[in-house]
Amino acid sequence: MNILFKSLAEPSRISFGDEGKRLSPGRDEAAKFPQNVSQEDDDAATSLLMEYSTNLPALGLPVELVNEISGAFRRIESTLPPATTTSIIAACKARDLSVTAAVHAALIVALQELSSDAYAAERYTSWGTFNYRPYVNLDHTNPATHPVAVMLSRLPITFTTSDFYENASSLKPFYKQLQDPFNSAALHAMLAAYTRKCAALINQPLPPGVPQPTEPLVDSVGILDRYLDGRYGQGAVEITNFWLGGVVLTRQPLFHVWSWQGEMTLSMCYNEQFYTSKFMGAFVESVVGVLLKELDIERE
Repeated sequence: MNILFKSLAEPSRISFGDEGKRLSPGRDEAAKFPQNVSQEDDDAATSLLMEYSTNLPALGLPVELVNEISGAFRRIESTLPPATTTSIIAACKARDLSVTAAVHAALIVALQELSSDAYAAERYTSWGTFNYRPYVNLDHTNPATHPVAVMLSRLPITFTTSDFYENASSLKPFYKQLQDPFNSAALHAMLAAYTRKCAALINQPLPPGVPQPTEPLVDSVGILDRYLDGRYGQGAVEITNFWLGGVVLTRQPLFHVWSWQGEMTLSMCYNEQFYTSKFMGAFVESVVGVLLKELDIERE
């Protein structure tokens, strides 16, 4: 995106016709995932995937609208001012928490407050996204020399829910793993098999009687100022706002958190056939409320 804005501000002549030679390799090749997986690693991949599939149903959003066919996606957000954002970051550091883990823990508490199913509310089961880009050869991922490559994968997480700080404690090792997916040789060895099994799983219907998951999928975009310059070509192009969306066709919304120019944003993408904007707006504000309350911060 940063290169796109630079190109808009300072356009140069582009020759087309040889793009194929610059196509990036797939994730497995770039990350050097072993393709010949041992039976032990294959069994480990199955066990990892079962952590998700055997812990459903779990904590999630109550579906407001009973529709079987999805509609258009919508997005709603809450942006916190710089002073509040600074206080959140300081409070998380003082408690040895990452901001993402704290926001995620607050979201789980907000889900608990909405839940009417005591059995499901006892377990939190979802997916976390990790990014391989910092850990593979730059020749494969540098957007200046290659088209943008998809270097992402998801790992399941499941644990017994509790209060904010216990939830955050359960999330800490998970996010530590996501920050460096290559810190475990065993995980690295099984990921090719794990990915194939995930693909097979999502193409299968849920077992009879198991409802579709509805927990928001949490994903941190990070500090955007590290990736976007903001002004390009002596002000010829200037970013005045940023938002991220995704087409959501299921009952699982996408929940993104990022900061830009000192302001933290919590954003939810959802399908209008399953949730109303009023409900989603109230839920996002509930997450903000839990976060500030638990970190002992007053909203400005």
